[in-house]
Amino acid sequence: MIEFRNCITIDSPAGRVFDFLAAPENLPMWNYYIRRVEKLSPPKDGQGALYHQVRKEDEQTFRITDCVPAERIEMVSTEDSSPRFRRKFSLSEAGDSTELVDDFELSTSYPALIEKITGNKVKKAVYDNLNKLKEILETGETVLQDGRRVSIN
Repeated sequence: MIEFRNCITIDSPAGRVFDFLAAPENLPMWNYYIRRVEKLSPPKDGQGALYHQVRKEDEQTFRITDCVPAERIEMVSTEDSSPRFRRKFSLSEAGDSTELVDDFELSTSYPALIEKITGNKVKKAVYDNLNKLKEILETGETVLQDGRRVSIN
């Protein structure tokens, strides 16, 4: 299993950052590896909602397992997903900014040695994506690593 933590400061209020993160359909706007996310569960939002994401090379279904507005949101892939993941975003106000902590666990089918070797590369890629999240929330737009220009305005 690959486990790591990334931290970033976003110059935007925690409520706004949370609202953007709590809509997983926004993931492709700041994570270049994710192509699309669709909601599978009934129209309720928050804890218990089920989503399906399509990435460049695979797909996963995940559920929001913990959701406290402006504080935290956790997403956990379903048993049949591969690779499996658990991701928890914790937010705290820092003046007009938000301190975001991203705890990430990724279970692949690779041997432990391969996971250990690739772990730092995955952590850096996730951190780069968090910087795209920061940029889109602070400026309203960003250019993803694959060249896509995205905007929330």
